[in-house]
Amino acid sequence: MPTCALSVRKFNEQAAGRTCVSVLCISADLPFAQKRFCGAEGFEGVVNRSTLRHPEFRGAWGVGFASGPLVGLFKPAHLAQQ
Repeated sequence: MPTCALSVRKFNEQAAGRTCVSVLCISADLPFAQKRFCGAEGFEGVVNRSTLRHPEFRGAWGVGFASGPLVGLFKPAHLAQQ
């Protein structure tokens, strides 16, 4: 199973049954591809957001690789905000 699917599945399972918790799947994919991904994986209640037009998100939230061959890609991240 790909890393993205594993991490979203894990976060979604951990959030299940908790109040005031949302699981966001943020990637550079287009919204229709994100919807297809969640449907294929059977994810319910996951909120998709695309950084296609907002690549500054990676640096602002510290979730992007800053150096090496993966520059520009996201690191799997678990961010909590209250």
